[in-house]
Amino acid sequence: SIIGGFCTVGNLAKGAFFFDQMLISKCTPNDITFHFLVKGFSNSVLDISKQEKMSNYSKSVFLDVYQRMISDGWDCQTAVYSSIIVCLCLRGMFRTALQLRNKIASKGCISNPISFAAFLHGICSEGISEQWRSIVSCNLNEQELHVAEKYSLVFDQYSTNGMTSEASHILHALIKEEHYQELRKYQSFS
Repeated sequence: SIIGGFCTVGNLAKGAFFFDQMLISKCTPNDITFHFLVKGFSNSVLDISKQEKMSNYSKSVFLDVYQRMISDGWDCQTAVYSSIIVCLCLRGMFRTALQLRNKIASKGCISNPISFAAFLHGICSEGISEQWRSIVSCNLNEQELHVAEKYSLVFDQYSTNGMTSEASHILHALIKEEHYQELRKYQSFS
């Protein structure tokens, strides 16, 4: 209700902050919470960075990821859904993130490198990193893998130990693997 109220009146920084606090407190969000976040951020014409400066509620994973994605040229809806998935995965709600992914996939939203990196973080935090290929598929090209790695390093900043995560190591290995495959294709054409 609090998140919905803030998003409805356009106080998105507070809505995002309380969403993050909700997840930290291990309170599982529902479809209504997601709806308010998506509607609030998708319909917003406010300058989020200006609003953030006016607020004491600026320390939010959601806002950080959302702002980065918007500044990198992602569309608003992709940025908001990805930000939700990132928050869920980084805050120990990986299974809820998978359920949300399935719901938005049925609406035609496709996965992206940022969500893929978030899912890797969630899988690794669950301690099942050796099973990642059976949980999420990777059909990213080398450029998309670099985007995933860039965001993964941002996600590492929110980890409690402050070290490069296993997820970032997996992404780095995938980039190397993709690079070598591209080299082999190029050499076979020569």
